[in-house]
Amino acid sequence: MCISSAIGEKMKRVNRRVILIGLLTLLCSIMSNVSFGDFEDLGVGARPIGMGSAFVALVDDVHSIYYNPAGLSQLTHIEFTSGYGKLYWGLDDRSNLGNAFIGYAHPLAKFGGIGVGWLSLGLNSLYREDTFIFSYGNRLYSSLSAGLTFKLLSKRYDSNEYTKSDPLFQKKGYSRTGFSGDLGLLYNFTSNISFGLSIKDIIQPNMDLEDKRDKVPLEVGIGVAYGDKSNLINFALDTTYKDGKFNISAGAEKWFSGKSAGVRGGMEIGSNGWKSFSLGGSYQVSPFEIDYAFIYPLSGLRGTYGSHRFSLTLRFGGVKHRLSEMMGSPPAETTIPTKPLTEEEKIEKMKTYYYRGVDYFKRGEDEAAIAEFEKVLELKPDHAQSLKLIERARERIKIKK
Repeated sequence: MCISSAIGEKMKRVNRRVILIGLLTLLCSIMSNVSFGDFEDLGVGARPIGMGSAFVALVDDVHSIYYNPAGLSQLTHIEFTSGYGKLYWGLDDRSNLGNAFIGYAHPLAKFGGIGVGWLSLGLNSLYREDTFIFSYGNRLYSSLSAGLTFKLLSKRYDSNEYTKSDPLFQKKGYSRTGFSGDLGLLYNFTSNISFGLSIKDIIQPNMDLEDKRDKVPLEVGIGVAYGDKSNLINFALDTTYKDGKFNISAGAEKWFSGKSAGVRGGMEIGSNGWKSFSLGGSYQVSPFEIDYAFIYPLSGLRGTYGSHRFSLTLRFGGVKHRLSEMMGSPPAETTIPTKPLTEEEKIEKMKTYYYRGVDYFKRGEDEAAIAEFEKVLELKPDHAQSLKLIERARERIKIKK
């Protein structure tokens, strides 16, 4: 296998030298048809990755800051997440290729939402990439949201006996820093169907130590998602174009018991011969959510048993309306409307009431949960999931007494 097919055309000059020190010999030993380069998209969050990373249109949590910042407009709670992935288990050289992510997102009521994050990829003490993320998203219209992400990129090679003897590192140093940005759009076509657009690395910074023509390539992702809020099931399909290559990913997830547990699966196929499948699950004990994903390559990689990704997410309830409360005005849903609600407005209110009720239910605040579910029933008396959870909450209240 030639070097260019393993590490990508955009790392030609510097990485041919680095390969001599064994830094990328690891990658060459496990890759056949897949090309990797600087700041490769390996995904974040065990939940999205468990769905094949098909998340551009589904974005409904803190991972929006990575997949599509427009999703920050949909947040109803403060969210913090941390995750780690051990990549390519089973390598006979016992190397440790790891991926870590920390993210924080904060809703700002009618002003949308903001988020910050840190993403790191490391190969033992030989090489490291860090990405610092700053995102903002808000609604442009009732169904259309937009988002913007600013990124600080940094990579560094370790100083050792091999790099010290290489004139490239002596001349150019061991690290490089650049700036980039992402754009995102999210359109809620109906209460169940949404479309997403993500354009990553629009600035395309040069992150090579020597070759000025070597830039992080532009990535364009388009997605569609379907969510059945009553049955707590989601489907997502994404297609991504990057550096002359197309990827298609699809995934599905199902939640159970008032969103206390979930399972998911996904597939990813690339025009360069890459194929993989993923499986995952979640367990929620309020205010925590624990997610796990397993990714196994069907083609494109060899000598590995797959990758494992873990995430822990913490949510703080009832923050979407704090800003309006602090300013002395009541939350939007408690204001008496001056005109009849449109069907779209009813659906949005139902979603707010329902998910708030689910959060109360998971925290064991049964009376508060019932109050929220009853608001849903005022708008849709036959909402099956609300009726079911009201019954369960009342049963728990009887047991407590």
